[in-house]
Amino acid sequence: MLVKYKDYKDWLDIFEEKCAMDMGIRYSHSPKSITNNFHSTTENQVLKREEDREEYKEKQAYVDLVNSILDKLTVPEKFIIDRKFNLINDDFYKRFQPGKVPDAEIYTCEDFPYERAYYIKIKLKAYNKIYSLLKILPTQ
Repeated sequence: MLVKYKDYKDWLDIFEEKCAMDMGIRYSHSPKSITNNFHSTTENQVLKREEDREEYKEKQAYVDLVNSILDKLTVPEKFIIDRKFNLINDDFYKRFQPGKVPDAEIYTCEDFPYERAYYIKIKLKAYNKIYSLLKILPTQ
């Protein structure tokens, strides 16, 4: 769930950047063609844009749902989950795949004031909380 969340957040960021650079469809730049196709090139561009918009809405809804779940975590739980799944912008953790950050890299972090045993307890509590909230909230 959190790996999918991370992937969707990244996709949304890229999509928003792309949209900011291309603020609309320029019909004047569409190649003119005379074909017997069902849709013209311009119509195909509009349809693709509409499909992208629908995909954006679906992914944004999922990200919003997970954000509401993550907001329910305590500060230590959020600290662990953010690092475990690369949800923070930290180059150190980006070298690992989301969800694959070794526990030792988190509980030995100088910003984490607890020992390994407490780390494991907090991590399990966070996973259980996320799982139980997923069961309660309406999901896709």
